[in-house]
Amino acid sequence: MLYRIFTQYDTDQAREQAVWSQLRALEWWRGPLGSQARLSFAQALQQARYLSWDLRYAGSYAVRFAAQMGLPGEALAPETYAICLPITEARADALKRIKGPFGEP
Repeated sequence: MLYRIFTQYDTDQAREQAVWSQLRALEWWRGPLGSQARLSFAQALQQARYLSWDLRYAGSYAVRFAAQMGLPGEALAPETYAICLPITEARADALKRIKGPFGEP
C-alpha cells in the first residue's frame, strides 16, 4: 500500500510541475488576457491547487501509514524540501531561495 502511495505521489508531482510551468507563461505575458487565455490559466491554476492539495494529503497519509507499520522517521518541515513558493514571490527571489544545482527550471 505504501509503495502505491509513493508511485501516485511521484506521478502527481510531475503533473503539478507541468501545470506550474504552464502558469509561468504569465510572467512574460503582456497586455490583457482574452477570454480563452483567462479560462486556460484559471483551469491550470485550479489543477495546480488540486494537485498541491492531493500531494499534501497523500504525504500525510503516507507518514501515518508508515508509522502504523512501525517504520521510523519524521517528516521534514515543508520549507526544507518544498519547491512551491508563494505566487507573490518574484521569480528571481525564488530562484535564489531554491539554489537549484541544475539551474533554472
